[in-house]
Amino acid sequence: SAPLLAQQPNIYPRPSQIAKVFQRIGTTDLEIEYHAPLANGRKVFGGLVVYNEKIHGKAHPWRAGANENTIIRLGHDVQVNGQGLKAGTYGIHIFVSENDWQIVFSNDSKNWGSFSYKPDADALRVKVTPEKVPNQEWLSYRFINPKAEEVMVELHWADQRIQFNISTKVQANILADVMKMETNTNAAL
Repeated sequence: SAPLLAQQPNIYPRPSQIAKVFQRIGTTDLEIEYHAPLANGRKVFGGLVVYNEKIHGKAHPWRAGANENTIIRLGHDVQVNGQGLKAGTYGIHIFVSENDWQIVFSNDSKNWGSFSYKPDADALRVKVTPEKVPNQEWLSYRFINPKAEEVMVELHWADQRIQFNISTKVQANILADVMKMETNTNAAL
């Protein structure tokens, strides 16, 4: 029989702790789950996170955190910086350069990091501009400036941050939810 400790996954602390942030806008739940690495004296952007990284000659994204995939869960269809993204769960990957970053929302949310990233699984790509900010030792995501139908998402690590807008149409979501409940009720009869 295997020792008890071998049977218990995830009982030891990891250097990059798991974190989740949650926000509701209107009736739409948003959640980001990620692992928060520490800088630990390392140069993060342009060092640990390589600018314009290539693997086997192909552009390769950063996993937007540590350990497993960084994922985002969307309760309804949304707009990300004005571009449509369906309700669901997506892996987040980021192509990082000195002047702009491309955030990828991937239909493949189950991979381990970005090691098996495939462009044909992209649901959406949005371009953002990183900003120089005061240093922060740990990577964090947070929702800022929530309003009735929109919120800004911020990723901050080391001396860089990016922000992107998520918006939704509350009345359309309520109507769709009511229609879905009516369909389910009629199907049960």
